[in-house]
Amino acid sequence: MPYQYKTPYGTFVIRPHRSDPTRVELWIKEQKHCCGTYHSAREAAAEVHAHHTGNEQWDVCGLDVPENLDEWLNTAT
Repeated sequence: MPYQYKTPYGTFVIRPHRSDPTRVELWIKEQKHCCGTYHSAREAAAEVHAHHTGNEQWDVCGLDVPENLDEWLNTAT
């Protein structure tokens, strides 16, 4: 953790929550916008994959992003 996945609409970043160690945050790096908080990195990745992020540009586009975190860039390594 954290994980990143680059798209034409921005780089999605899943990182530890700033004040709640039991949650993670989903950000669009270039927009410096937090899309939401989730119980796990897998849950956040699934929401990006399903286009349920709350970011209108992303949520209506048809691009595919892997749901599996193994296909995201793990920036902790």
